Amino acid sequence: MGFNSIRNNIDHDEYEYSHPTIEGVYPLAEKMLSENAVNPEIFTDLYGKENVERDINKVKEYESKFSPDSAKKTAEVFEAIMLTGELHNWFGQNTETIKTSRFDDIINGTDMIIEFEEEANKRFSHLGVAVDVTFGTTSLEKKFTRIRDEIDRGKLAKIKYFHSQKEHFRGERSNIPRVVIGVEKNKVIELAALWLRKENLALSKHPVQRLILEEMALQLEILKNYCEKTEKHDLAPLYEKDLAIIQNILKEKSGIKLTDELMNDKIFQGIRENLMKF
Repeated sequence: MGFNSIRNNIDHDEYEYSHPTIEGVYPLAEKMLSENAVNPEIFTDLYGKENVERDINKVKEYESKFSPDSAKKTAEVFEAIMLTGELHNWFGQNTETIKTSRFDDIINGTDMIIEFEEEANKRFSHLGVAVDVTFGTTSLEKKFTRIRDEIDRGKLAKIKYFHSQKEHFRGERSNIPRVVIGVEKNKVIELAALWLRKENLALSKHPVQRLILEEMALQLEILKNYCEKTEKHDLAPLYEKDLAIIQNILKEKSGIKLTDELMNDKIFQGIRENLMKF
């Protein structure tokens, strides 16, 4: 069955229906994301109070126009679980998951940053992550169009309010490779139930972590090739470096196998379909 046929057969009410598990865990997820998001107010000495307040007000204006629907709540629950990924060793050793400021989330399109530390030389690499749990909409397509446009312009993702405690850095980070990750709603519900019950061992072994890493590796390879094809020779090594890190993590997790269900995950299929356009 082709991608468009699959899309046409999607029950579009799926993401309009708010599952009790998602509703139950959402307040916890919302609280965690809010408490862990980088706070722009600690940057006033760098950017000036007026500049920071303008960005904060821009976010407030945007948020006043929207209330979280079922899809948004599902995505935020998945984000919160991802934020605890290092507790379950989803991204290997020496990694930190950084929740971006609401400004960088909304305006710059990056939900979180995964920070990799090279233990041998204490150098750091960063990968921007945009989360998507919806299918049958233009959401994925918009995210990949933005990624393509950034490469075409020769400038990758920018994080204005970047703060790394491990790297001891506070300021703007630019040219950060960004990927899109996600799983179907039923898998988020499954993860949320484990998270709510604090079943950390089950989360540490859950095959969704393998799917996420496979999504990352696939995108980094295709985007690196696209940089080379479009002669963005300064950008290709950035993707190549993160790709090598993810491939090493995948080797470490070779014992975690993808189920047929996850291999056929519609978000994963959507990511692959969008990558065919590069």
